[in-house]
Amino acid sequence: MKMNKTIYTLKALACILLVASLGSCIKEYNADFDETDEDVLIVEGSIISDTECKFLLTKSISMTEVVPQLVDNLVSGATVSVVGDNGQTFKGRMNAPGDYRVDVGHLDTAHKYYLSISLPNNGGSESYTYESMPMTPLTTPSPTEFEYFLSQNKTKVDIYMSTDNPNSSEVTYFRWDYEEYWELNAPIHPTHEYNRKTEEYQVITQDRSRGWSYQLTHPVIIASNANYAKKGLTKYVLYTIDKDDNRFNTLYFTDVTQCCISKAEYQYIDALNKQSDEMGGLFTPMPSELPSNIVCTKGNARVIGFIGVRANVIHSQQYISGADVGYTIPIKKQAKIFTGPPTGDANSSWDTGYRVAFWDPQVDPSWTYGWCVDTSSPEWGAKTFDKPAFWPR
Repeated sequence: MKMNKTIYTLKALACILLVASLGSCIKEYNADFDETDEDVLIVEGSIISDTECKFLLTKSISMTEVVPQLVDNLVSGATVSVVGDNGQTFKGRMNAPGDYRVDVGHLDTAHKYYLSISLPNNGGSESYTYESMPMTPLTTPSPTEFEYFLSQNKTKVDIYMSTDNPNSSEVTYFRWDYEEYWELNAPIHPTHEYNRKTEEYQVITQDRSRGWSYQLTHPVIIASNANYAKKGLTKYVLYTIDKDDNRFNTLYFTDVTQCCISKAEYQYIDALNKQSDEMGGLFTPMPSELPSNIVCTKGNARVIGFIGVRANVIHSQQYISGADVGYTIPIKKQAKIFTGPPTGDANSSWDTGYRVAFWDPQVDPSWTYGWCVDTSSPEWGAKTFDKPAFWPR
């Protein structure tokens, strides 16, 4: 079917769709949306055994909305539950507008489970009811290897994983999500600073030369073992980083979550990833013909979503030292120490972006570029100066 009608959501929403846990059963959903359609419910999340599960509920935004970024499309007032065909019911709660949590207990792989949502009809007396297609929890085999290696020309770092044999005669589909954290150290660790308010030199009050950054969401990674004789994956490259990327400035950490998914979910994520790559821009369209395994069972409301059911997910973590991959600071050669304020005046130097590195009352203070002592500068991009609790040093 030719795609000639779309709904539009904010780019941030599209990113969430790529990262949020999606479903496993397939049901064709050919919604008749046009460019002015609004209030299409978008449901994102996964049902995972023995886990607090997060489900995101949002509404579509019309392409014709004058100021769409100001529209509140987060859904409040919904009732969310996970239900099993064995009578199990796990009731959820709203953690924040659009954010619903369900404490899911142990799921029996001999039974099927689905997501149930009840949502008031825009202030009406009746409610819409939505249900995902019931599904048996899928079990994920353990990774046998989670490592990295340098490319042949030693300029790239490949993060790869190998998995156990899934012991199935059918093709097995995998999904990975990952979070990254990295430590940053500027070329110079200062001892003093210039207080612009008091116009005095003083001992540094906060060392900004050491910081941390992170990236918690990425496009979902998917693969199958179709080309591995239906056995475990061997050294499958999840993603690649340039060895001189700032993520290897000091120490890099990655936390990868692996789970098995159905062929339908694989196709759904693949379509979302392609849409994100091809469209871009402020608004990212979601084609109405995307398969969905959630429908409105009471009422005539429209909904898009894919809710998978997992018996387990597996976390794999590793630290990588920048020294081990041969990281070199690309801009270190530009670092420079100035004797006295570079502009000739302390205030104007500070306003221009220079910072103090060292100071001795007996000699002229040493100044430098701001990025040489501050990892929150655009050159480094630190998001916090507080060391994460899990950081090894």
